[in-house]
Amino acid sequence: MYASVDDHSLLVQYIAALASGGVLLAFLYINSDTYKLRHIPTAGYSWPLLSYISAIRFSISGDKILEEYHHRYGGKPFKIPMMHTWKVIFNGALDDISKLSVSDASIDGAIESDLKLTYCLGPENVPHAIITLVNHLHRNLTSVFPIIQDEIESFILDTLSSSDNKGWKIYSARSLADQVVPRISNRLIVGKELCRDKELISACVSFAWDVKKFSLLTNILVPSFLWPLLRYIVRGPNYSVKVVASLLAPLTTLLVEESNTCRSEDQWAPPVKSTLLGEIIRRSMPDPNDIPNESYARRILNLNFAAIFTTSMTLQQLLYNLAAFPKYVPEIRSEVEEIVSQDGWNRSSLDKMIKLDSFIKETQRLMSLATITTTRKMLRDYTFSDGTFLPEGTHIMHQVSSVNMDEETYSNARTFDGFRFCNMNSDDPAAQRFDVVTLSRRFLAFGTGKHACPGRFIAAVELKLIVAQLLLKYDIRSPTGNGMEGRPRDRIIEGSGRFPNPKGEILLRFRRK
Repeated sequence: MYASVDDHSLLVQYIAALASGGVLLAFLYINSDTYKLRHIPTAGYSWPLLSYISAIRFSISGDKILEEYHHRYGGKPFKIPMMHTWKVIFNGALDDISKLSVSDASIDGAIESDLKLTYCLGPENVPHAIITLVNHLHRNLTSVFPIIQDEIESFILDTLSSSDNKGWKIYSARSLADQVVPRISNRLIVGKELCRDKELISACVSFAWDVKKFSLLTNILVPSFLWPLLRYIVRGPNYSVKVVASLLAPLTTLLVEESNTCRSEDQWAPPVKSTLLGEIIRRSMPDPNDIPNESYARRILNLNFAAIFTTSMTLQQLLYNLAAFPKYVPEIRSEVEEIVSQDGWNRSSLDKMIKLDSFIKETQRLMSLATITTTRKMLRDYTFSDGTFLPEGTHIMHQVSSVNMDEETYSNARTFDGFRFCNMNSDDPAAQRFDVVTLSRRFLAFGTGKHACPGRFIAAVELKLIVAQLLLKYDIRSPTGNGMEGRPRDRIIEGSGRFPNPKGEILLRFRRK
C-alpha cells in the first residue's frame, strides 16, 4: 500500500518542525550561560532541566555541597546551578577578586540579581546613596557614640529591668536582637522619640525579612516575567512602606519646614543635622517638598535593611556563644570593667577591649552568616591569574569555609576559640592587626577590597557596646548545656545563607552587686 501525497506532505512538515525545533534549541543552548561556562567544572548536573535538580539540592544542603566539590576539584573554581543563573565559586582567588575594577565587575549588579531589590523596593533602592549615608555616619561615629550608648542603656532598662530578674529568666535571642538593633539604628536614622515606637520597629524588622522572602520567591518559584508585578501582589514590603510613611509624616513635615528656612549648611538646626533622615532631606535640596512621603519611607527602610539584617543575626550568634561558652564571660567582663573604670565609655576605650573584639570576630569566623560571599557580576570577558576565563555576565563568589576554616591559618579551625584573635595580635604597632573591622584575605565577614562593607565600623561599635553593657549587668547561660551542643543549630537558607536558629533561647540573671 502506497502513502498518499498528503501523507508525504505531512511527514515533510513533521520533519521540518523537528528540524526547526532542533535548530532553535541548539541556538538557545549555544547562547546560554550553560554553554558559555561549559569549561568550568560543575557541582552536580550541568545539562538543561537536570541542572534544576542540582539547584534544588544546593538550596537544601549548600554548605555540604560546597565542601564536597571544593575537595573534589582540589580548590579549583567550579560552578553551581541556581534556578535562574549559574555561579562560579572560587577558592583562593581573593587577590584577583579584590583587584577587579568597576569596569570589570559590579557588586551592585550581583546584589540586584540575588535580591531583586529594584522589583522589591522600587526606584528608591540606590545602593551608592545608601553607602554615602553610611560613610557620613562613619565620619561622625565619635560624636554619635554617646547616642548609641544611651539607646542601649535605655533598651536594657526598658526590656531587662532588674525587678523582672529574680533568678534566671529565659529570653528569645532573636526577639532581643530584633528589638535592640532596630532601636539603635533608628535612633541614628529618625531620632530618639520615633526609634522606640513598637510599630516602627515591627515594620522595619518585617521589611528586612520580607525582602529576603521576596528574593526567595524570585530566585526559586516565580518566573522572571512576573517579577515587576510581584511587589504589588506580595503584601509584605509595600505594607511596611505604608506603615512607616504614616509614622514618618509628622517628623518629615517638621524637618522639611526646617529645611525651607535654611539657606546654608551652617544654618541647619540640630533636628535636621542629627539624624540620617535630616541628612536625606538636606541632600534633597533645593526642594524636598517635591519628594513624596512614601519615597522617604522607602529610603528609611532601605537604610534599615542594610543596618539591621546582618547585625541582628550576628548579635544572635554572639548571645548563643556567650551562653554556650560561659568560661569566656568572666575575662571579658573583667576587661570591660577595668578599661571603663580608667577611660570611661568612648570609642577609644572600646578599641582597647581586645578580648571582647576577639570573641566577636571568632563568632563571625566560625558562625559566618554566608557560605559564599564577595559576590560580583562580570561586566566584560575576563581571565583570572590562574587562567580561568569568565564571559561577560558571569556571577562569581568566593567560598567562605575555604578561608575561615583553613587549618594553615587557624589551628583547630572547626573549634570555637573565643580569644583566638587577641592571641594572634602582636604588641608591635606596625604588625598586622586582627581586630574585627580589619580587612584581611584570611577573614571574610565584611568582604574584601574596595567593596568591603562600609558599615562594619558602626556595626562593631554597636555589637561591642551591647555585649559589654549586657555582661556588666547580667549573667548569661544556655538552657541546654555548654559547648557546641548547648547552642541551637544554625539553618542553611537557599544554600548560601547560614542563619542563627530563630527559636533559640538564652538565660539571663541580673547581677546583684
